[in-house]
Amino acid sequence: MIKNNILEIMRLISLELEKEIKTDTISSYIQQRGLINKIFYTTSTEYGNAPLSSILLRLIVLDSLYSTNASYSYFSFDNMANEISNIGNESKAVNYFYSLVEGKGDYEHLFDKKYGIRKNLSSGSLQMSLMSKYAYYQLLQHKKQCPLGFPIYDSLAVTMYPKVCKLITKSEVKIKSDTIGEYIESLNNLRKMIFGDYEGLVFETFQQYDLLDAYLWRMGKVNEGNFSLLFSEKDYKTFITNIGLSNTENLKDEKNIIIKEQKTYKNNQTKTIYKYHFNNLVKYQCSTMNIDDIVKGIEQNECIKAIIQHWRDYYINSTTE
Repeated sequence: MIKNNILEIMRLISLELEKEIKTDTISSYIQQRGLINKIFYTTSTEYGNAPLSSILLRLIVLDSLYSTNASYSYFSFDNMANEISNIGNESKAVNYFYSLVEGKGDYEHLFDKKYGIRKNLSSGSLQMSLMSKYAYYQLLQHKKQCPLGFPIYDSLAVTMYPKVCKLITKSEVKIKSDTIGEYIESLNNLRKMIFGDYEGLVFETFQQYDLLDAYLWRMGKVNEGNFSLLFSEKDYKTFITNIGLSNTENLKDEKNIIIKEQKTYKNNQTKTIYKYHFNNLVKYQCSTMNIDDIVKGIEQNECIKAIIQHWRDYYINSTTE
């Protein structure tokens, strides 16, 4: 039953994702996804080596829109671009990334290297998140050849994985994520649980990891009470107004909604300061308000309405870490 419900949410998400090619704005995740996909497509040279400048552009755009913080290390983009280029032509890059999905191991070691340097010349950091996003968009250009796609390494996916597994299996399942191989193995187990009848096939014309990532990301965003990138600017303003959080703090105090802080002044007097945790307020409102009121006036509101209802039905009381 739960698998069918998850698949139904994925079907609704797929309809939303199809709209990415119809707009040039970048105010929501879907539109950003369309922009990045277009950059990969227009700079792709299947049987030739992609110029370093093209690989560098892809990495910088990915880092900027996904906030992977790769720029904290000097020369990290240059190092990553060189390593990707050294694989060979883009056809070889596709084969390499998809071989990881097929469980053949990271023979090029792109995911276990540190990129860039610190100010004091110490080594930079692993870039598993950014590299996984590069692989995701690289394989997105080859749906027939790579029907599973590539799983994005993302904190929301890591957080939601055990919650979804517990929902399906009724048991505690911890995610393995120290290496890209472990992460893919974990995500593959979940993928098989959900897409069992579609093994090796695209689903609703989308790669399976593409929709799994979209599902985990959206459930993670709602579960955090953070709806940024789920809407256009216009719809986000409507949403915040609908749930009564537009320039107001006059809401009922609930558990984990108000943060209590002690502030000490120069005269050693202390004062208790109460601060609203905005995301918790959003989450509380979404868990208690009438959903029709929440999505009123939002364009194409059926998908977000279904997502919020799905979260209410299955994740609102989840305590799995």
